[in-house]
Amino acid sequence: MISVVIPAKNEAYVIGDCLRSLRRQKIDLEIIVVCSGWDDTENIAKEYADIVVRDEGRGPSAARNLGAMKASNKILAFIDADSMVDSQWSKEIVSSFSSQDIVAMGGIILPRDFSLKSSLIMSFTTNIFPRIATKLGLVMLQGPNTTVLKDVFWKAGGYNENLHILEDLEIGQRIKKFGKVILNPNLRVFSSTRRFSEEGWLKATLKYWKAFVEIFLLKHTPQVEYSFGHHFH
Repeated sequence: MISVVIPAKNEAYVIGDCLRSLRRQKIDLEIIVVCSGWDDTENIAKEYADIVVRDEGRGPSAARNLGAMKASNKILAFIDADSMVDSQWSKEIVSSFSSQDIVAMGGIILPRDFSLKSSLIMSFTTNIFPRIATKLGLVMLQGPNTTVLKDVFWKAGGYNENLHILEDLEIGQRIKKFGKVILNPNLRVFSSTRRFSEEGWLKATLKYWKAFVEIFLLKHTPQVEYSFGHHFH
């Protein structure tokens, strides 16, 4: 019933935890990993995933679209390689899509490190703010925790491959034209805070807000992008 798509560039350090959390789910999942980069990500993925494909250098939007093309189930779920799903994650997806007339669903993202700073900041940016935005009519489909009916995903055009930041938020505004989209606080993943920690919380947050203004208010594609995977020098 559920195909899980995971873009992964140089994620050997973290993807094993992600895939094991998926395999521990009570519901059988089709796991699709779209690899790029040069580390051992692909070999680790092959231990757990049903489908592993390569997509070099085109970014997370293109990787997610490629993974969606390989999916055989009616529900697509997108998570990031540095995330782990809650034990009830897949059960919550099936229950929500079975009992409600919805076309897509977003969830909550919690920090994996559980430090006070990370918990406070992520509590606002990926939990409280999405709830407020949803009540105001802005669909919040966050990259590490998005589920959508496959036919609706393609009707909406898939992820915008010209966007390398906030592409998850942008696709949500197109998907909502095809039906009801909800935010489910019980659909939880635990995600790495590395991008914010490496770049600095303030700088990273301002970058996302700047991109939000450019995409949704100024209506053009921002040049900035977030780091996709681990990069070694």
